[in-house]
Amino acid sequence: MKHLIAIVLFVAAALSGPASHGGTQLPSACEGPDSLRALQEKKPGQYQKMVARAAQIPNGTSLLWRIEKDGTRPSYLFGTYHSSSPKILELLGVIDEYLAASNIVAFELIMPVEPKEAMKFLRHAMRLATLPQGINLKDYLTDEEEQKITEAGQRVGLYGVVPFLLKPGMLIMTLSISECDLESMRSDDQFLDVKIQRLSDDLNVPLVALETLEEQVSALDGGSFDEQIKSLRHFLTLSDRRENMSNAFQQLYLKGQTGMLWAWSEVMSEDFLKEGQTFEEMMAPLLDDRNIRMVDRSEAILEEGGAFIAVGALHLPGKNGLVSLLRKEGYTVTAVY
Repeated sequence: MKHLIAIVLFVAAALSGPASHGGTQLPSACEGPDSLRALQEKKPGQYQKMVARAAQIPNGTSLLWRIEKDGTRPSYLFGTYHSSSPKILELLGVIDEYLAASNIVAFELIMPVEPKEAMKFLRHAMRLATLPQGINLKDYLTDEEEQKITEAGQRVGLYGVVPFLLKPGMLIMTLSISECDLESMRSDDQFLDVKIQRLSDDLNVPLVALETLEEQVSALDGGSFDEQIKSLRHFLTLSDRRENMSNAFQQLYLKGQTGMLWAWSEVMSEDFLKEGQTFEEMMAPLLDDRNIRMVDRSEAILEEGGAFIAVGALHLPGKNGLVSLLRKEGYTVTAVY
């Protein structure tokens, strides 16, 4: 899903004018203090709650999985992270031999390489992310809320009216981007998932997308418009937690602790839950529903064998995660890394 956010930010920034970075080399926003250790020391109760929750989540300790069924070549499932952090890019060394041996590589989305097709893809993404013509979020917000969005939009490179033309769910996701993630998006280095796609291209391995742009945007577009506005208002009242979350996410990802990623997300998202709603219910459109679709669309390439599937790491763990769903389909799924 971060790939989609990056696409929207790229096009929106082109429309509203890029931010100037002054050519100064700033300290990396991704190299902050150890957020997990800080949480453990300052809020041990909350940390232990996360550890206990992570222990309940199946398949939450690996990033790379072997998928097998009698009579077919093994396939592989890899959980990616949308970042150009050097430490994360080192994971290419873990998967390169499996990529090189694959018959086909599957991603959530595939960004076209050819310039004209890429620009067409970007324009289409922006059309899907924006509100219908004539609707402006300013008409539904207070002056204070409008000012908060203006300031937050400038931080991510969205200026003028542009943030107020995005759909509420897309705006929430975009404004939630941390400085660490922004640093990766602005870097000349390619993200891990993009590098995997480019490497697959270089190896002349066919690529396939498991989702469409329309499907990814619709996952953020659930509920009535009034409910979406209410969620946006609630988001604006919350304290800024972006940096701690992003720093911790990278630490956990590098350790393969996808169960802790889930648990951390659950604890940090408690303020977003509606009355009586569980975290699983809130995340169903973003993860569970999409996982079912991805498994369905992976069936043909898995039956052929020799496939490599690269999707966001949070799609792997949990009772409704890809590992569990593939096992229900009769595959033997074994942790590799």
